[in-house]
Amino acid sequence: MTRESIVQVPERPWPQTDKVWQQFVQFDRMMERTGVNPVTAVRENQGESMARARDICLQCLAHRECRNWLLGTEGMRQPPEFCPNADFFRRWGQKAPQPIR
Repeated sequence: MTRESIVQVPERPWPQTDKVWQQFVQFDRMMERTGVNPVTAVRENQGESMARARDICLQCLAHRECRNWLLGTEGMRQPPEFCPNADFFRRWGQKAPQPIR
């Protein structure tokens, strides 16, 4: 096989972009699941608490465990103990679990 016959996949200029967006979606799903109203939560400290929680999520190494937890625990309202944002979700969460879209 020659080099010319190999299909070239264009290099992506920002390979971390997908990871960032996936983490944001997962954070939003966790807010939905735990009943966090983002409008209410973002009002604390001029949005600083929400921004900090999103940053923590982006740096978290348990994103696979989080995804599996979200998929396998339908109806649970309390965040998992392994979540570094568990206190944030407990503080701002509502009583009724929210569906995941």
